[in-house]
Formats: sequence, structure tokens, C-alpha cells
Amino acid sequence: MNMYIVDDDDSILRSVRRLLRSAGYTKIAIFASAEDFLSDAVLEDPCLLILDLLLPAMSGIELYRQLQKENYVVNTIFISALERELEKARTEFPETVAFLQKPFEKGALLAAVRLVSEART
Repeated sequence: MNMYIVDDDDSILRSVRRLLRSAGYTKIAIFASAEDFLSDAVLEDPCLLILDLLLPAMSGIELYRQLQKENYVVNTIFISALERELEKARTEFPETVAFLQKPFEKGALLAAVRLVSEART
């Protein structure tokens, strides 16, 4: 399964990618913005998207909505430092796999990722 991480914080991008690789996941691409993701990602259904809600220019919510409009099956884990943003997303998108507040526990992220990968097998 392809995994995509979209966050404007380079340390989050690198640490999450490193964590996923250490757990045995290999198909991981990172993007510093929603625009970079849209222009460079090669989406395969289904996939996993770890998505920061607050991005410069196009927000994570706007990106998620656009992917829905284009009928992609995107298992998504929303991340944000702001609890109120996560609560708004939880209300609007209850189908999302997980909502994690930064800084999140490594185990919580890996549990959410496993939930998606095990559902595919």
C-alpha cells in the first residue's frame, strides 16, 4: 500500500517516514504542501494519507475534499497541533481513520496505520 505524508514541518515528514520504515513499510512519499502532493503524487487506490490539517495555501481539509470529489479511496489520518481543528475535522469527516494531535505517540500512529493495512489483507 502506498503511503503519503503531507506536512509543512520537515521534522514531522522525516520522523514519520523513519517510523513507518522501521515498522516495515516501504512505499512512502513525503510532500511539504498540498500543492506538491497534487502535482507530484501518483495515487493508487486504496492508499493511506497522513495529512496535516493546517498547511500554507491549500489546507489539508481542502486537499481531502478535492480527493473525495475525484473519487479516490483515501484512508486518511489527520494530524494537527490544534485540538480544535481536529475536533472540527472529526465532526465533518467521521469516516477518517484517526485524528492525532501533535506531538502524537508513535504507537498511536502505528496502530492507525496497522488498522488500514490489516483491513486490506
